[in-house]
Amino acid sequence: GDAEVLFLELDPLQAEVPKPQLLRRLEETFVSVVNDVGVDLNAAVAFTHRRAPLQFVGGLGPRKALALVQAVQRAEHGAAVQSREALEAAGVLGPVVFKNAAGSLRICLRSLGPEDGALDLNPLDDSRVHPELYPIAHQLCSEMLREELDAAGLQGEERTNAAVQMVMSRAAERAAREAQKAEEARREVEAANAAAAQMGEPPEPLPLPYRPCPLRLPFLRQALRQSEHVDRDELGQRDLRDVLYDVDMHAYAEQLRRDRGGAHVRASLELIKQELRFPGLDPRSEPAELRPEQEFRLVTGEDAAEMYAGRLVRGQVEFVQDKFARVRLENGVAGFLPISELSDDFGVISMRDHLREGMLLDAVIAPGGIDWERLSVRLSTKQSALADAALDRARVHPSDAQYFEREPSAEERELARQEQSMRRMEQERREGAGTRRQWQPRAIKHPLFQNLTRVQAQAHLAQRPVGEGLFRPSSKGTDHVTLTWKVDDGVYSHVDIKELDKTSALALGHRLRIFDEIYADMDEVQVRFLEPLHALARRLRRSPKFHPGTAQDIERELQAEHARDPRRVHYLVGHNARYPGAFLFFFHHKGRVRREVIVLHPNGYRVQRQVVGERPQDVINHFKKAFAKRSQSRAPGPAPPAPASTAVQAVGAPTAVA
Repeated sequence: GDAEVLFLELDPLQAEVPKPQLLRRLEETFVSVVNDVGVDLNAAVAFTHRRAPLQFVGGLGPRKALALVQAVQRAEHGAAVQSREALEAAGVLGPVVFKNAAGSLRICLRSLGPEDGALDLNPLDDSRVHPELYPIAHQLCSEMLREELDAAGLQGEERTNAAVQMVMSRAAERAAREAQKAEEARREVEAANAAAAQMGEPPEPLPLPYRPCPLRLPFLRQALRQSEHVDRDELGQRDLRDVLYDVDMHAYAEQLRRDRGGAHVRASLELIKQELRFPGLDPRSEPAELRPEQEFRLVTGEDAAEMYAGRLVRGQVEFVQDKFARVRLENGVAGFLPISELSDDFGVISMRDHLREGMLLDAVIAPGGIDWERLSVRLSTKQSALADAALDRARVHPSDAQYFEREPSAEERELARQEQSMRRMEQERREGAGTRRQWQPRAIKHPLFQNLTRVQAQAHLAQRPVGEGLFRPSSKGTDHVTLTWKVDDGVYSHVDIKELDKTSALALGHRLRIFDEIYADMDEVQVRFLEPLHALARRLRRSPKFHPGTAQDIERELQAEHARDPRRVHYLVGHNARYPGAFLFFFHHKGRVRREVIVLHPNGYRVQRQVVGERPQDVINHFKKAFAKRSQSRAPGPAPPAPASTAVQAVGAPTAVA
């Protein structure tokens, strides 16, 4: 039954979670992953062991998935399904179910042979592009390859299918070449490291293997989250410059919006671009290689919290020689007892005089005696070691220290004193604020919501990594909440969120609005708003033109650079101290430093209400183009690299003035 999945031990504390709740969360995870990856429909129909994921496709379920398999078998008479369109045309799926499930039902080329008409397969059927978006994909590819298609004289459906085939095949060829180059570079570094090892020199780090990764779309599920230490956006696309690489999807979406009477297709275009450039790409991360400790736990069921030096164990002697004995512990782990660890008495000549096969033995794990790779431990039966192990129950293992109270250190007492002082100052400020409206605690159940003040939220996030955030009550009333996120060390942005469709005063609204964008819940705010903003801020901080200091520090730096080389226009990027969460573009021109506001938006960097791109270089290119355009429109002479700044709606603030 469904409970069989609970036999998988996914976490040491898994047994503490109620089974119904654990089953529900596992089912939600299966649904998310299956719909992100898709299901090969023909493989699921042909092979029984491939059908299990089909029930998690959106719009199906166990009964509808089984009915789908049986309907396909009857309708196609054993032959493979050749298109998504055939599912609806043959009445296999109703219109509503087809609309919900079609994007996750894939007609894969590898499951079709020439006898099944694989050569006529629509490549978009083997993608995450929904059939409703096929016309947009056909139009995009046809416009990108218009000259080649005109030269070939293709028209109609043959033209659109050929355009899609050409775009996807060329992207796959480029990706294969990049993967080959990355593998060659890796082999070169491995050879150099082998030579360096012989000379006693330290090895060079191996380059990352090439794996093309899709754009980090704000609406993708949590399974597409990226690692903090690898910018997978740049890793996957830095060299893969194809016909879609430089397409301005924002401008193209605006054009389609005008042509289609107001329909918003930006998110759909990004998904289409991703599928065309990386056909069939699995959005899941590559499985990480297991560490020896993890393999030890999978095989033996014991981990570092249970197997540590000094632990008292019991086992049965399996084999005895003069100099060593092999012991099988109660948990099944193999133990090795050398003669040097048998006794504190140095007069032991043979272990056969003290041990015999089959006898039970109390021992302790010797210091440094755990061999994770060989799945064995070195034991000791010395009286001194056993005496120390007798106190083992009174000791607190390092992994359990967090569950026990202890005397706070001097640093912790000082930190507590500072926090108490900050709370007292905040209370005095509130009491002196007169009739200023106070925030009211809210009963909102969400992992990121806490009933904290502005100062308390900043103190809490000060100990958390950059990019994390939390939701808290707003002083604007019970129809608002505030998102506080850590932009950088010491820099915090507070974003007002308006609640809509409320059922009660203290309950969270069914819809949330940030500026003009509507979100369904706090999870969607986190994925579609907070995470894209953090990614944009992280890229700016990693830019060589970013300066972490104050505005005065940046101005002094630019003035010094201008003094060294007055012929160039020097520029830097820094935090906007007035409106945290936004940045400032500083440049030196005509004897003084000027500023331009850079606002973070989920779709990219916004300058003067215009999204200019998702990379720091796009911002710099924007100012360079503005400088060139301004220079052409004016009389000869120096000109600023960008127009004068105007009021800009920034994250956490209504306006920002340079």
